[in-house]
Amino acid sequence: MILDTIENIGSYAAAIPNLKAIRDFLAGDVAALPDGRVEIDGDRVFASISSYGTKRLEDGVFEAHRRYADIQILLEGEEMCGVVPGADWMKENVPYDEPRDIRFLNTPPEFSRITLTPGLFAFFAPSDAHMPGIAIGTMHRVRKCVIKTAID
Repeated sequence: MILDTIENIGSYAAAIPNLKAIRDFLAGDVAALPDGRVEIDGDRVFASISSYGTKRLEDGVFEAHRRYADIQILLEGEEMCGVVPGADWMKENVPYDEPRDIRFLNTPPEFSRITLTPGLFAFFAPSDAHMPGIAIGTMHRVRKCVIKTAID
């Protein structure tokens, strides 16, 4: 897991696959894009822009992936995200959904928390469990870009 400013994303070429395509995409006006899927490099790299309401911590669900890493960027608002790095040991509470590349995991008794705000990015490797979309204080609307990058 990596948490840093977007301006520093180029420092992570060894950790983030397909970084050139991602940097080229982020050089554009991402916030002006409508909600939905945005092709960057076919199925190797794509983004999903979405607007949604944050939720209470007790309503959050941990997720992890197998084929893609996530780069999560808040375009508007702020949210908390629970994190368990290297979470292959966590028990699935919903079987892996291969077409969506997602598995849902039981919440462990303890986990780290990060805050996402505009200007930051969080990189989650496939084995990093993460629980996005958690309200900080009161529940509110956010707008987010999640870039999916294929892991070779």
